[in-house]
Amino acid sequence: MISRLLQLAKKVWPELGASTLLRLLNQLLTAALIVFPAWVLSRKPDISLLAVAIIMALIALTAAVCRWGEQVCGHRAAFGLLAHMRVMLYDALVHKGSPSPIHGSGSIMSVATRDINSIEVFFAHTIGPTVTAVLLSAGGVITLATLDPVAGLIGLLGVLIAWLIPLIGKQSSSSEATSRGHIAQHLTEDAAGRLEINSHGAQATRLNALEVKEQQLEQVVTRQGLIVGIRQGAALLWPWISAGMLVALVPHVGIVAAAIILGISPALDAVEGFARTMPTALNSAQRYFQIIDAPVAIAEPDEPKPLPKGPLKLRISRVPVSAKGTVSLEVAAGEHIGIIGSSGSGKSTLAKLILKLAQLRSGTITIGGVDIAEVSSAELRKSVTLVEQKSVLFRASVLENLRMGNPELSEDEAREALRLASISELPLDADALRLSGGQQQRLCLARALARTPQVLIVDEATSHQDALNQADLSQTLATLKDTTVIIIAHRTAALTHVDRIIDLEEIKNP
Repeated sequence: MISRLLQLAKKVWPELGASTLLRLLNQLLTAALIVFPAWVLSRKPDISLLAVAIIMALIALTAAVCRWGEQVCGHRAAFGLLAHMRVMLYDALVHKGSPSPIHGSGSIMSVATRDINSIEVFFAHTIGPTVTAVLLSAGGVITLATLDPVAGLIGLLGVLIAWLIPLIGKQSSSSEATSRGHIAQHLTEDAAGRLEINSHGAQATRLNALEVKEQQLEQVVTRQGLIVGIRQGAALLWPWISAGMLVALVPHVGIVAAAIILGISPALDAVEGFARTMPTALNSAQRYFQIIDAPVAIAEPDEPKPLPKGPLKLRISRVPVSAKGTVSLEVAAGEHIGIIGSSGSGKSTLAKLILKLAQLRSGTITIGGVDIAEVSSAELRKSVTLVEQKSVLFRASVLENLRMGNPELSEDEAREALRLASISELPLDADALRLSGGQQQRLCLARALARTPQVLIVDEATSHQDALNQADLSQTLATLKDTTVIIIAHRTAALTHVDRIIDLEEIKNP
C-alpha cells in the first residue's frame, strides 16, 4: 500500500521535495534564533548588542522567506495531488464504467472528499515535516555529542522519547472513518427516501438507527481524543525535562545544549502528526484503491471498429432483459418505434444494454451492422444517446447543460434544440435546477437532441408531461428523419407518431 501511495504522488515529488528542503532550512533558522542568543549569553563573545540584534533579524527574515516558499510549494503539491486523485476516481466511476457495487453513494462521496483529503494531508503536510524531524533529530544529537558526550546521551534519550510518544495507546482511525461513512450513507438514503420514510411512518426507526451510529462514532472519537491528549502532553514535557537535565548535569555547556533541545523540539512535533495521519492515510488509501481497482464492468475491444454514418439499423438477437426470457427485434435505419411493457419487463434494461451501460451476458446487439462488443464505449455513445426518466441536470445555466454533451454547441444550435423539445421559451441563461419537473425533462431531451445522435432512445422521459404535451413531443420526434428513434413508454399517448409499437412481453423468447 505504501509503495502505491508513493507512486500515486509521483507527479508532485518535485514540489514536495522543494517544500521539505525549505521547511528544513526554516526549522534550522528557527532553532538558531534560540541557540544563538543562548551562545552569546553563555560565552559572552566580543560582539555588540546591535550586532546581535541585526544577526537575529536577518535569521528571522530568512526563516520567514523559507516558510513562505515552503507554503507555496506545499500548496502546489497539495492541489496538484488532489486534482490527480479526483480525476482518477472520476475515471474509475464514469469513464471506465466501474463503480464498485459494494459502495453506496454516501460511501463514494466519503471517499471522494474525506479519504482523498486524508491522503493529501499525509503527503503535503506530513511527509515533509517528518523528514525534517528525522534530520534535525540526528543533527541535534550529533551536535550535543560534540559539545559533551553526556549531553549527547541526554539528547539521544530525549529524542528517543519524542519518537516513542506516538506509540502510546492505539488509534482507531479505521473505525472512525468507517463510522463516518456509515452515517453519510444513512443520511444519503434518508434524503433519497424521505417520501417513503414519511409515508410508512418510519421516522422514529430511522432516527434511532442514526442515533446508534452517532453513539458509536462518539465512543471512537472520545477514545481517540484521550489518546491524543496524553500524547500531546508528553510531547510538551519531554524537551523541558531534557533541557533541565542538561543544565543540571553538564553546566559548562548546559545553556547552549538546552537551547539546542528546545530549538529542535518544535520540529519533532511532526512525529505525532505522522503517527496520527499514517494509519488514517493507509485506511483511506485502501478504500480509494478499492474503487480505482474495481474491475471494469464492460471490457473495451482491443481493436475497436467505427460505426457508419447516417441513420443506423439495430438488430437485437436473443438478448436477456429479464428473468422471463430473451428478446429479438430489428429496427430499420431511420425508423421510429415505440416499446411498451409492464414494469419489470426489461424495457429500461434493453436501453442500457444497447449503450453498453450494462453487461450483455448472452445474445448479440448490432448497430449499423457492427456488433457493439466490437465498438468502443466512447464511439457508441457518440452515435447513440439515451434520455432517461430520471436524467440529471447540473447546477448551471440552460446553455451549459445543453453543452454537456456537445461543448462546441452554438447559441443558435442550442435554441434549435430547445425548439425541438418544445421548450423554446426558456432563456439560455436560466438556472436549470429552478425549472419545473416537466421543463427539466424536456431540457434533458433537448440536451440529447443537441448532440444530433444517429440513434435516440427515450426511456419514459416524458412521464412528467400531460397527454397534450406528450403528443406534441411525439410529433416533434417524428420530424427527426435522419435519426433512428426508440421511445419507451407506459402510455401510448407518447407513441402517437411512431411507425410501429412493440409490446416487449409479446416478442419474448422462452
